Amino acid sequence: SAFAVGIQIFVFGLFKKIVLADHLGVFVDDVFFAPTAYNTATVILAVISYSLQIYFDFSGYSDMAIGVAKIVGFDFKPNFNLPYIAKGMSDFWKRWHISLSSWFQDYLYIPLGGSRKGQLRTYINLIIVMAVSGLWHGAGITFIVWGVLHGITSCISRVITKSGKAVGKGIDVLRTVATYIVVALLWVVFRASDFTNAWNV
Repeated sequence: SAFAVGIQIFVFGLFKKIVLADHLGVFVDDVFFAPTAYNTATVILAVISYSLQIYFDFSGYSDMAIGVAKIVGFDFKPNFNLPYIAKGMSDFWKRWHISLSSWFQDYLYIPLGGSRKGQLRTYINLIIVMAVSGLWHGAGITFIVWGVLHGITSCISRVITKSGKAVGKGIDVLRTVATYIVVALLWVVFRASDFTNAWNV
């Protein structure tokens, strides 16, 4: 029944939030508070852990909301679709926070001209949309810079993806690994208290 499915989705979301995200958060907080006190391997592990923490936290909340909606008779699509297996930055944003990404595409990217007005305009539109996305996440300068950096890397990813199509699809694994590394590093800017903290990490 819809009630049973809703309960399952809610409990899974609760597990991701309380068991996975919150426990990872304890380790991440300690390392990000004083990154220079830890060795390189520990800091790298903290960066990876934060990428998992923010995923489990956000997707957990989303699953709980979707589960409750299902219980009372509403069907909502999943808000995350395995974002860390994305083959490029554009693919990542099609998988991460899908409802917000779709909203930005429909109400900002496309009205700005989308990809219909030449490559340069497409890249400018991507950077604008991602900068606004950063502002949406928080008013701090680190969030805005995080958004702009995502815009720039999305443009670079777009160029690489177009080049990749010409030489075949044998580099999909490398694309996935490279995309994850870029996303994880950008999460450092998102998570850090300021640029000095981000640089130290």
